[in-house]
Amino acid sequence: MSTINPGRTDPRVRRTRKAIETAFFALVNEQGFSQVTVQDISERAEINRATFYIHYRDKDDLFQSLISESFDALISQQLKSASTLTPENLRGLLEIVFGYLTKIYADCEAHDDNMQAQLEVQIRNKVEVILQSWLRKLRQSADAPMMEADHVASMLAWMIFGSALRWHQMQNPPPLEQMLRQTLHFMQGGLRHCGYGMV
Repeated sequence: MSTINPGRTDPRVRRTRKAIETAFFALVNEQGFSQVTVQDISERAEINRATFYIHYRDKDDLFQSLISESFDALISQQLKSASTLTPENLRGLLEIVFGYLTKIYADCEAHDDNMQAQLEVQIRNKVEVILQSWLRKLRQSADAPMMEADHVASMLAWMIFGSALRWHQMQNPPPLEQMLRQTLHFMQGGLRHCGYGMV
């Protein structure tokens, strides 16, 4: 990931990064993610390649940084007070992931398998870390199947991202509210089976 923190840099650096990001999204929509090169991005952003490499290692690093920064900002804004596993917090996490995929796919209509794979890894890992922190604060029921909190968090993270992705891939998807309720209901049942009650 980029070593430059956009929140601690001067306006010139932030403007350069914004130009790179704008050029990247425009080119992805025009050419598709796999066809875009660093040279293409640099030319569109009106910078030289050396300047690009000051900020990012390569195109993949650029995309991963964009995902990380924007998703973290959403979590900070919408789940900043969420410290444990509750139905409300789990619902909030679902809404963030579904909404985030909607925005990314709107910004990058010409996405491909490579781009989707990177998006999946980034979001799933971040969701898993959040769920781990919540689950580790709960005590598992004594009569429940023994399953480590990290294992449960991993399965839930796959479920959340998979549900959101599947919803976006449907030709005639159900209403978002219906999909959220169904996914939440399924996750709550799995959590109860594993002995994790929610307050």
